[in-house]
Amino acid sequence: GIAIYYFSVMWIDPALTILISLYILRESISILKKEVDLFMLASPPGLSLDEIKQVIQDIPGIKGVHHMHLWEVGEGDIHLEAHIKVNEKTVLETDAIRHRVEEKLHKRFDIHHVTLQVESADTPCKTENML
Repeated sequence: GIAIYYFSVMWIDPALTILISLYILRESISILKKEVDLFMLASPPGLSLDEIKQVIQDIPGIKGVHHMHLWEVGEGDIHLEAHIKVNEKTVLETDAIRHRVEEKLHKRFDIHHVTLQVESADTPCKTENML
């Protein structure tokens, strides 16, 4: 307003309006993209299924990991679902392994919700060829 009143620079108002509109549009697109990813339950950026799989397989007692699914439900609310292969163990030992997986994934990748299907290493699974 000062530039128009004192210096008769009439073009400054539409120029600033266009610049502000472009800034708002750019910010809106990035927010919209993030929200669409959340709505579509996309994998969170920056997390690698291969790296997560390796961390799980490094836990003693786990013989393999397959059929992994990783998605973000809300901002910072990351879920993982996987099948893990273990040797024949008692229920208490399997539960301890599951707790170690959950704790390690929470500390390393900030994954809050983990669903694991425990299988015997000797029993084949139909989904074993999936990641």
